Amino acid sequence: MIVEGPDGLQIEFPDGTDDATINKVMTQAHTENQNRRQLAGMTPDVPLVKPNAATDYAALPWYQKAGQAADDTVRLLANGMTLGYGDKFAAKMNELTGLDAKRTGDLITGSSPLDRERQKTADARTRAGSAGTVDEILGSLLPAGALAKSSLSATKYLPTAAEGIKGLLMRALAGGVDGATLGTVNAAGNDQDLKEGAALGGLAGIGGSVIGDAVSAGASKVAGLFNKTPPRMSPQQLKQAATKAYQDADNAGVIFKPEAVKGLRDKVYNDYAEFGYHPDNQPGAATAFKELDRLSQGGNVSLKGMDTLRKVAGGGFKADNPSNNKLLGAFQDSIDDFTSKAGPNDILAGDPQAGADALSQGRNLWQRATKMERVQELLDNAGLRAGSTGSGGNIENATRQELKKALTSPKYSRGMTADERQAIRDAVLGTKSQNALRLAGKLSPQGNGLMLAIGGAATAKNPMLGIPAMAAGYGAKKASEAMTRSNVKALQDLIAAGGSKAALVGPKNAVQRLAESKRDAIARLLMMSGIIAPNGR
Repeated sequence: MIVEGPDGLQIEFPDGTDDATINKVMTQAHTENQNRRQLAGMTPDVPLVKPNAATDYAALPWYQKAGQAADDTVRLLANGMTLGYGDKFAAKMNELTGLDAKRTGDLITGSSPLDRERQKTADARTRAGSAGTVDEILGSLLPAGALAKSSLSATKYLPTAAEGIKGLLMRALAGGVDGATLGTVNAAGNDQDLKEGAALGGLAGIGGSVIGDAVSAGASKVAGLFNKTPPRMSPQQLKQAATKAYQDADNAGVIFKPEAVKGLRDKVYNDYAEFGYHPDNQPGAATAFKELDRLSQGGNVSLKGMDTLRKVAGGGFKADNPSNNKLLGAFQDSIDDFTSKAGPNDILAGDPQAGADALSQGRNLWQRATKMERVQELLDNAGLRAGSTGSGGNIENATRQELKKALTSPKYSRGMTADERQAIRDAVLGTKSQNALRLAGKLSPQGNGLMLAIGGAATAKNPMLGIPAMAAGYGAKKASEAMTRSNVKALQDLIAAGGSKAALVGPKNAVQRLAESKRDAIARLLMMSGIIAPNGR
């Protein structure tokens, strides 16, 4: 804004300058203006007008414009990097070096060195326009990034990496705290109200975090649409791949020294003792340990021999004996740990790492195939149950009942991952909308005998009502069955992919990884835009 004095003197002030500062500057400028007029012999009615930064810039030749633009860019970047302290530093250095006293042509004579530096920054903003605001925001990313990496950042003390809504809230809270800190420093650097600066920074930090999450997640989701869904392997294909992995493990030629096997035996013995093992209480564990004891007293043991020992332990699981199964699980874990971490002193020949990796892959693939076969067995049983009762129209109910065994039966639930268990629950329990369709499907003529009889009687009495109701029931029933089939397919795909939702969608592409890795940078950019942009008003 431009303020004009009684003698025609015009001075440009940054928007928002308080009245006290304006009065002080105008009074000083008026006094010196009068002194200049008297020294120059000027008549009182000739006004001395302060030049306008934008007008003067427009009148410059191109090469001077380029130099002025470069100077403005450096000034605004520095002001952003220092959160307003750049002008204070420059003013202080001018005073200390005496440069300020030698300048007689300043636009605002009589003002303080700091006022003159801030006027130069305001002029730079005027000349640069929106590009100047961008320069200051880009400069401010330096202190914002430094805070994020320091121990002062709230991100160091809050679980910002948490998944779901908790992570979103924690990141927003951390952004608000860091934003309030930077807003306060920026307000102090520009001699503004500290409380207002903290409030503005806090809101900018929260908003930047939330929007940054949305932008990052949205870009990642869109980019993920271009990923190809990994093909699902059948149980037969999984077993073929597992056999190949087992062959690779054999080809690694791993042979363990007798003393290494004895060390494994001693470890398992101590684990059993701490557990409170007794052969009568844990018979399966007793058989597995007996086999390990036998191997430890013989010669060298191959990797295949260790895998056979692991299978002996797996065969000892008892559905009605939890303590036995827990001990056998720990037994298998000890074998896996031994084979994967064996060192040079434990190996007589072969590549232990390659052998252990191939063996682990083979087990994983074989387990996938086994779980898929168990699920298919349950689905086949559901088909038999539905086909052997009534009209055969209760396939959905039979499917849910059979799949429930994959959660409750030790035989069918063994080895299921957390994601697989959730997928089974989704298929067994269904969604609210699916269950509503299932209930409406009771009106279908392809239902149980009682509902068929009721529907038939209603149709005979009033066809205009009975027939549409039965048709709607049939459609609802088919829709519900389709949703159940979709849930079952999702379960089968999940098992084939390895039991993890992440594996089901395959690896993320480069754009997804970039979008997710830049979430924090986007949040900081938005936060500093909210803090710095008001300075250019």
